[in-house]
Amino acid sequence: MQKEKLLILSLLRENARTPLTKISKKTRVPISTLHEIVKNDMKGMIQKTTILLDYDKMGYSARANMLIKVKKDKRVSLKNYLKKLPHTNNIQSISNGYDFMAEFIFRDFKKMELFFEELEDKFEILDKKKFYIMEEIKREGFVDSFDYLKLGDENGKL
Repeated sequence: MQKEKLLILSLLRENARTPLTKISKKTRVPISTLHEIVKNDMKGMIQKTTILLDYDKMGYSARANMLIKVKKDKRVSLKNYLKKLPHTNNIQSISNGYDFMAEFIFRDFKKMELFFEELEDKFEILDKKKFYIMEEIKREGFVDSFDYLKLGDENGKL
């Protein structure tokens, strides 16, 4: 990917509501070219524009990541179940002995622990590891600043 496009992406990651006119001034890319790059070249790269929430300020102070291993015949049903739960923030299919890594968010630890017990009963979990999130240090930081450009080669490609 060219440095010009990486720069545009980093500005959008920093603030997706930045007007294209402002990005055009910062990048020195004409507004018409910028519009075409965002509309056509980045189509599919930008999945959705959203906001990042402060869960503590919303009253959701209990957060945990969990590695989960289940019987092979339970994977699809567990995946579908986790996808539908409002307490599941993220879920990924992973390797190295586990099937999924999921982040859960609750108002308090008691409700979260009850949920984990129910989950184990419902899906015969073979192995699990829970990691309580004590402090969020960095989130969604990849390609959110000009520092990202340092990752590329001399042509600006990753």
